[in-house]
Amino acid sequence: MSYHFGNAAASKHLLATKLYIPQPSPHHIQRPHLIQRLNTALRCKLVLVTAPAGFGKTSAVVDWVKQLAFITAWLSLDEADNDPNRFMAYLIASVQNIIEGFGEGVLASLQSSDPPPQNIIATLFINELSASSRQLAIVLDGYQEISAPPVHELMGFLIEHAPPNVHWVITSRTEPPLSLARLRVRGYLYELQTEDLRFNQDETVHFLQQQGIQLHPAALQTLIERTEGWIAGIQLAALYLQREPNVNAFLESFHGDDRYIGDYLLEEALQTQPSDIQQFLLQTSILERLHGDLCAAITGRDDAQRVLESLDEANLFIVPLDNRRQWFRYHQLFAELLRARLSRLYPQQVAELHRRASQWYQQQGLPIACVRHALLAGDYEIAAEVIEAVAMSIITRGQYRTVRGWLEQLPDDIIRQRPQLGIITGWMHIYNGQFEALEHHLNRLASDAAPPLQGKITALRAIAARINEDVPQALAFGQQALDTLAADDYHMRSTVLLNSGQAYMLAGDVQPAMEHLQQAQAVAEEGGIISLALVAHHNIGRVRYRQGLLHEAYQIYREALAICEEMGDDAPAVKHMIAAGLAEVLYEWNRVEEAADLLQKHLRLLSRIAFVDHILSGYAILILSLLQLDRPGDAFETMQRLEQTARHIDNERLGQQVASIRAFLWMMVGNIPATEKWAESAGISLDDEATYYREADYLSLARLYMAKGEVAPVIAMLARFIANARKQGRMERVILMLALQAAAYQINGEQEKGVAALNEAMQLGDAQGFIRSFVDIGEPIVPLLQHIARHGPHARYASQLLSILRPQTHVENAAQLSARELEVLQLVARGYSNRAIARELFVSLGTVKKHINNIFGKLDATNRTEAVSRARDLGLLD
Repeated sequence: MSYHFGNAAASKHLLATKLYIPQPSPHHIQRPHLIQRLNTALRCKLVLVTAPAGFGKTSAVVDWVKQLAFITAWLSLDEADNDPNRFMAYLIASVQNIIEGFGEGVLASLQSSDPPPQNIIATLFINELSASSRQLAIVLDGYQEISAPPVHELMGFLIEHAPPNVHWVITSRTEPPLSLARLRVRGYLYELQTEDLRFNQDETVHFLQQQGIQLHPAALQTLIERTEGWIAGIQLAALYLQREPNVNAFLESFHGDDRYIGDYLLEEALQTQPSDIQQFLLQTSILERLHGDLCAAITGRDDAQRVLESLDEANLFIVPLDNRRQWFRYHQLFAELLRARLSRLYPQQVAELHRRASQWYQQQGLPIACVRHALLAGDYEIAAEVIEAVAMSIITRGQYRTVRGWLEQLPDDIIRQRPQLGIITGWMHIYNGQFEALEHHLNRLASDAAPPLQGKITALRAIAARINEDVPQALAFGQQALDTLAADDYHMRSTVLLNSGQAYMLAGDVQPAMEHLQQAQAVAEEGGIISLALVAHHNIGRVRYRQGLLHEAYQIYREALAICEEMGDDAPAVKHMIAAGLAEVLYEWNRVEEAADLLQKHLRLLSRIAFVDHILSGYAILILSLLQLDRPGDAFETMQRLEQTARHIDNERLGQQVASIRAFLWMMVGNIPATEKWAESAGISLDDEATYYREADYLSLARLYMAKGEVAPVIAMLARFIANARKQGRMERVILMLALQAAAYQINGEQEKGVAALNEAMQLGDAQGFIRSFVDIGEPIVPLLQHIARHGPHARYASQLLSILRPQTHVENAAQLSARELEVLQLVARGYSNRAIARELFVSLGTVKKHINNIFGKLDATNRTEAVSRARDLGLLD
């Protein structure tokens, strides 16, 4: 038998019943003193309610949040939420339940094939929370289900950085490992514990009266002493007392702790039920959530829904999970004791019940629950078949820890017998960054592997090599994999080709990168794997951009985005990378506002991408765009977000290049001392050999030396780097570096060489519309553009660039007009001739001409009319 969940299973909605605030029972008791206490907790980041099962933790929180003026997001936790990505997906969905459209991008990133580190997701989540103007309580009910350290770390981060409008509320049977001592010291924590939650005498009397039970004072005191205010114990006792005529005998027979009372009352409560209901309760206790059809499948009863409804009406420790009362769960304590009794009395039934549940979930296309019950049934063959069928689709949604948990529960011999499980295990090592363990695992797997499997093994080695930036190994393994992979293994073949293309991109070799990426796209399309085809298409756009083919890159990105739009909610997360690539083209074309708008829409999602150059380019372009839009505050805030992102990603290369972008930002605002401090720690020199690795760092260093007037080493360095970029076909970078070299020549007093270099850059850039590569250099390039505008072959192009530069150069230069030059300018505006100005100011004709030439230069004007017009625009004339 085979199982085919495929993409349909991957796109299933999250279980909505986990997001509902539980409904109160018919005999619910209001506890105003607890609400009053909790209202004083609003100054704290975390409200923690801890007590054993049955003390009314959830009920107390429900009563509290319902009377708050806040909106409340609710998440009922279970064991499966130990997967951090699943946990975050449900957490986002809980807020979406009350704030429409919240976190859609973050949720998409979680469901990507390459989700970001959990701190990045947490940061994006917090940023969205802080953007809301509403006060929000987020309740995590049943936190004792969480045992995974990554989820604890995630929650610690979320609590620590919670914005002022957000209040976390956690209920748990045990104290969670969340650095509570530090929260207490800082006044961030408010706690309710077991002693606070016990029923007092008045509450006990009120509850019993609702059940029609009246106890005399002595019996009441005995019940309170025996149960110690344990609400579930009192509730269980009430069930028995309704049928027990000898109240005193019943109460006097109590001994021991809460668990003893619970076991005793459970047995008594069960024995009062008909035998068929007892069997129903025991058999369905294996389920975390109850539905009529599911219960019918495992019990064989065709009236299962009616039984659930009757249990609900009888208040027999069953909790409705939706307003329609179709989904239920048992009280946690009740379920645990039922399961213990089932295992004790009918151990032979347990595996079969789990097997039936697994089959029902398989028929519903719910693989996660299907595998869980198959593993609990010990039905490892079925579990393995399902895992093989759905693991990759679940991994691409970012829930690789769920798959890892499954593999850990499978016997080693099952994994060894199934090569596909071995490959999935290899993917787990890659996602965990366990490359030594990966190599050991692959060596063992390869010992008796057939050629197609050998191809998959080698493919994993190629991917690991590329992640570790070992380009030669990545390419060699990639070719070996292609030689041995099955011809119809479209997914792995396209993945290998894509990996090789990305490896060539790491090395800066755009032509072979293009060839492999085009092949990857073709193979993915042949196999109908749209997400991989779009990833390859996007990377092709990036190559075209590096080649300096802006129009072609633009068209590629637009086509890819159009496909994503047609796919709607099913669009892969690569759409955000595509948007960043499109923004890079728009910025170069000086469509700055469009680029900024696009990036602000998609930038939050770029941080999920493992390839650091995506993150860098997106943030860098937005920072530059904001500067050009005269929003320096927003630019520095964006820089801080990038630095925060870098701190959460343990990647040396990212950290280095983020510092380089910060240095470039300092340069743009004239903070030379800060840039010099960066240069001292950058670990690079202008004398180094040309390399694509850290090329952006070298260009930032070159700009610093140019600002200091030390241009000779810059000219030499740029010559080497230009030659290397030409060789690799990266003409976009050739254009930029030629323009920088031209400015360096100008600073060095070598205008002829500067004009020659700039003419070459403009020859390469004109047809493709390059603009920002020139104008972002600023003042040093202006005299060269002025010269070309008057004398060069690219006069129109130069004039266009000057017209863009003018707003940022004229203002600077206008402030440099001397008092005498302003006087001359005023007279020119009045129509005075040079001789008339000389007579008016009592200076020579030569002096007047000198002043007018200075004015022309500072205002970038070529005649009197142009100078006067620009002076009026700048407010220099009356």
